[in-house]
Amino acid sequence: MMDDIIEKRKSKRELIEMGYPREVVEDVYMRFRRAEYKRRQALPCVKITLKAFGIGWKMPIINHREG
Repeated sequence: MMDDIIEKRKSKRELIEMGYPREVVEDVYMRFRRAEYKRRQALPCVKITLKAFGIGWKMPIINHREG
């Protein structure tokens, strides 16, 4: 599921339509959003996937908007 969220930028609705349980999708998205601050504090690292978590990855961490 994380590959679908990060690499393919799937929405909650798309994941649910793919067959994932709604509760699991909501939980994973919540955990992912809450952990965003950790990525900003981390040191630069080696890119190991097609989607980099570097400067190109921007997700607001202060407005509490669910995405």
